[in-house]
Amino acid sequence: MICGCGTALFAGSQVYKGNEKFYKEYLMPCLSRCLEPETAHNLAIFVAKNNLVPKQKYADPPSLVCAITIKHLNTCTYFAHVF
Repeated sequence: MICGCGTALFAGSQVYKGNEKFYKEYLMPCLSRCLEPETAHNLAIFVAKNNLVPKQKYADPPSLVCAITIKHLNTCTYFAHVF
């Protein structure tokens, strides 16, 4: 029980800090083995909708800015959501 709580506390602190290495090497491989893709998608929507992940601490690079006619979008990920 102590090891499980310690692991959860460490994982939570790394997610909160936004540790990219932790995401890439530990969290994402574990989640891809444990969750079906549809379940992972629904979980990601729930987390984003309820603001359970802190906002990013850095600004997006200018290369991600998209312009559609007169409307400017901060990132092109909007397209993935629309289509």
